[in-house]
Amino acid sequence: MAADPFSAREINDSIAEEVARIHSVWLERCAKQNFPAGYEETIIETFLKTLDAHGEGYLKAVLDSESLKVFCLTLRWVGSTILGLAQKQGPLSNLFPDERFRKLVLSSWPIIKKMIENSKVPVEQQERAIEAHIEAEVDRLRQSTMQQASDHDTWRVSVLRTAEILFEARYKHWYAEALKKLRLQKTDSDASPKASHLPKTETEQSHPLRAKWLQERLKERAWNRNDPHRHGGPDAKTIDKILDGKSVREDVLEKLAKALSNKNRAVNILDIPTA
Repeated sequence: MAADPFSAREINDSIAEEVARIHSVWLERCAKQNFPAGYEETIIETFLKTLDAHGEGYLKAVLDSESLKVFCLTLRWVGSTILGLAQKQGPLSNLFPDERFRKLVLSSWPIIKKMIENSKVPVEQQERAIEAHIEAEVDRLRQSTMQQASDHDTWRVSVLRTAEILFEARYKHWYAEALKKLRLQKTDSDASPKASHLPKTETEQSHPLRAKWLQERLKERAWNRNDPHRHGGPDAKTIDKILDGKSVREDVLEKLAKALSNKNRAVNILDIPTA
């Protein structure tokens, strides 16, 4: 039985590395202040970056039409898992579960126990009385937070609906990227052997120092190839060209510098290596 390319350790290790960086940035933002402005956007951005990290990693395993189908199904499973975990134990989880109220009530267990013991309730009925008191306190807490819980549920549904729509957009994006990869593979295989001996064009000139420089700037910001475009910079296809050491127009480098300046230190076009 052939090995599953989507289970390759190298691919999954690279995904885990990128996701760890994304979640590190998320936790740092949460630690700075509680529910900062743009909290919803930060949550959705983290979801999208996590999905993109998987898309970029699993794209390496797309080699033919069959693996393309697996790629699309795998990416949808990843998206479903991201949103499922967010609702179960993440930022979209229930703000006031009964388990939380019960733990809060039980934190006063010595007081409850002493109160019941000092009452006139017969010893054989004290256990039932204690449980009844706990349930009554849980219900009281539930009632007191009902409006807040309702507002939070409305907010959760809104964020979830937005994330689901944006995930659909990313599924289509990565499907297009996979189709492009297969098309380029076919073009390369059909190309004449003489093509490799032709002189390089302007767009094929090598800029290894620029490629390395951009890799470092993306790593500093915990960004992937899609993030510069989200900040007004070049699209992922153009970022790939730069990372491959290919030439791009000067206005593209200006857009890149402005996008990188939106996070961490400012970048000037003169900072970008020419070689």
